[in-house]
Parts: sequence; structure tokens; C-alpha cells
Amino acid sequence: MEINFAIFPSLGLVYEKSAASYTGEGFYLIIFNATRMNPPSDWTQFTLKIHIAKNLEDVYKAWATPAQLTTWFLDEADYFKADGSPRDPWQLYEAGDEFHWKWYNWDTIEKGKVLEANGTDLLKFSFMGEGEVHLSFSKTQDKTLLELTQLRIPTDDKSKMDIYCGCTRGWSFWMINLKAWLEHKVLLNDTNLDSEDPSLSQFVNS
Repeated sequence: MEINFAIFPSLGLVYEKSAASYTGEGFYLIIFNATRMNPPSDWTQFTLKIHIAKNLEDVYKAWATPAQLTTWFLDEADYFKADGSPRDPWQLYEAGDEFHWKWYNWDTIEKGKVLEANGTDLLKFSFMGEGEVHLSFSKTQDKTLLELTQLRIPTDDKSKMDIYCGCTRGWSFWMINLKAWLEHKVLLNDTNLDSEDPSLSQFVNS
């Protein structure tokens, strides 16, 4: 197998092979030179899209039902109505609901609020402080087009790396995981990694 380059758009890097040597036992050492791609023109937001071969209602419910979120995405997804009472996990959440997300493998809890949920093809919620995530769902022939936009990202260097680059990578994986689950009943994420492992962030499916 010949490998000449690798592209990591979320990091803005292209790696071109400069040397390769056989190390024995079927392994090759490949040395790459890194060159930087043009940076995004707008660091405050990004958009990701994916086609999923399921009907629009199924894809929407996979995002808008707390019980389904814990099937392909989260360890725990607790939603609370405007009066503070817990929402039934099999009920669609609504605008004004607050949520507590617990990730697999990570100790952090993400808290936010549902900004809009029209019950059919649009979801908006707060994310990572002042940020927002918008989800739209539309029918394209025999598939559903899922479009995710994360916006209001701060433009300091740390936020560019941790939020823009980190969330681009993260959402890309979870959108693919959702597609795998809905189309093939296969989950790609690992749920049993050690949260104390210093290499945890190197797992692309964590």
C-alpha cells in the first residue's frame, strides 16, 4: 500500500511523506513533513453535513429524544421542563428545556438549554457556554440530509484549537456514528475507556 499524504482538515494540516523504511515484522516507519493549509475564513462557526438512509422522522427523533441520545451518543441525557420537572426520556424535548449531558469516558457534564425544537426538522441548543448548535433535517430523494452548524465560537487561540478544531472532529465522528446506528445498527464509539488515561484524547471514537 502506497501512502503519500494525509489530510487533517480540522487541524489545518497536510502531511506529505518524505521517507519510509521497513522496520521488520510487517511494519513500516513513515516520516511525514507537515505543511499548513489555509486557515478557515471564519473561526466563529463551522458546518458539517451527512446523508443518512433513513426517513426524516427517524433521524429527527434520534436527536430529539433523550432515550435515543443515550443509544448512539451519550452515557446519560437528562432533560428538564421549564418548571424544573424531569422530562420523560421517550418524549421529544421542547424549547425551554434544560439538559445535563454525561459523556462516555469523560468526567465532564455539559449543561445547556434547548433554544428551539419544532418537532419536525429543526433543533437549536446552547453548547459550551455562549455557543450554539443548530441542526436541520431535510429530505433528499431516499435519504435525509442532516446539517449541523456550531456557531458563536470565541476566536482566541485556545478556543480555535479546543472548540473549533476539537468540536469539528467530535461532531464529525458522532454524525458518522449516528449514520452507522440508524442504517446498520452498528455503534463505533468505545464506552469503556479509562478517563484517567492521558492518551484518551487520541482515541478517535472516545
